[in-house]
Amino acid sequence: MSVILFRLYLYRRLTLFCAALPTVPALFTGQPIITVLVIFGLGCVFYGALLVALPDSWIEAAATAISNAIVVLVLAMSTDNIAQTVLLHDGVWSLALGFVIWAAIALVMVKVLIFFDHFHFARRRVFSKFKVPLTLEQAAEAFCHWPDKETRSHRCGPLREDGLFPVWFNILGHNLETFEPEESEHAFLVRPMSEIRYDDRIEIIIQAICEVPGGTSTQTVARTQITREGDRTVVEIEEISDAFTVFSWAFYWLRDYGRDHARGMLDSYLARPSPSTMHGKGRSLLALIAKQFVHEGADKNGASF
Repeated sequence: MSVILFRLYLYRRLTLFCAALPTVPALFTGQPIITVLVIFGLGCVFYGALLVALPDSWIEAAATAISNAIVVLVLAMSTDNIAQTVLLHDGVWSLALGFVIWAAIALVMVKVLIFFDHFHFARRRVFSKFKVPLTLEQAAEAFCHWPDKETRSHRCGPLREDGLFPVWFNILGHNLETFEPEESEHAFLVRPMSEIRYDDRIEIIIQAICEVPGGTSTQTVARTQITREGDRTVVEIEEISDAFTVFSWAFYWLRDYGRDHARGMLDSYLARPSPSTMHGKGRSLLALIAKQFVHEGADKNGASF
């Protein structure tokens, strides 16, 4: 139950966005308010369930929501009551054709959304704030990178003569041949810039450098401020980075990635099971569908599973 509640809250923005998107053309074309409310309600249920069961389906969620909006717009322009037209329609083949068209639009929208990953911001700021059941020192150890430190989510190397130390981490993706979940290792460099400690506050500033093949690199300056408030510790993380694209920045906010990443870091430090998607199983709708086609093709060739 805790996993379900965490993911429902984590994806609250994306769920509401996807549910609300098809209601826009319905509202502006004068559809009955009850129809608009039904579209929104069904969207909340569908996308809430999808993102809880398959938490890596955030691209698919946005793409199908855009497809829904296009379909609603077309229907709304041809009828005064979408709900009545759909419910009274008895043509099975036309409904099947409509589903194929809807799915095709959604697949195109996936490509369109990913295309926005090519447009980089010169610099972007993100901010996260949360409370944790740790002391100041424990929070600094859990949420900051330190040389020669290893957790379930990160592995840090020794401090080099140039003032940098490497950090390795795994990203859960999919094998492009079998579409099974697969981890790949990535790395970046960290330069400690400032560390200030008081009795009730710790502030640490680092520079993170991610070297990309081809001679380019991205840089992020992160400030972590940890303060004590009552029986809880408040952690504030501010990042200014040139690594964000239009695509990644939009979904950073829609997915509440800062909260998800912080929960994963906390659970890694405490060595306990985590509802965070960074410790998930890499489940997405497109990968699930693609895997079924791969398995069916292998079965026809005599393979067994």
